[in-house]
Amino acid sequence: MLATFTMVGRQVGTPSIQRINGKNFCSITLETERPFRTETGNLETDRFVIDVWRGIAEECAASWHEGSVLVVRGRIETRSEEGKPHVRLIGEKVSLVREAQ
Repeated sequence: MLATFTMVGRQVGTPSIQRINGKNFCSITLETERPFRTETGNLETDRFVIDVWRGIAEECAASWHEGSVLVVRGRIETRSEEGKPHVRLIGEKVSLVREAQ
């Protein structure tokens, strides 16, 4: 069985490269709109932090900026932190839909 995701959203902030165990790493934050309106007619948004590694991390940090619309495909992992399950999103493919305006 696979735990995967596909997400389309607007990038929040500009990621920067870090080195972890000799590998390039960065986190990107995507803001997505919920598919329904509130009682007041507004669309609410959610923000998701997605970890990317190696060449994908380099491309994200160098090529895309806040406001860019991206499609991210990846896998969902769970880890135990301090005895509590923690869900991580790992981006395996990131594509640009539209440059920041």
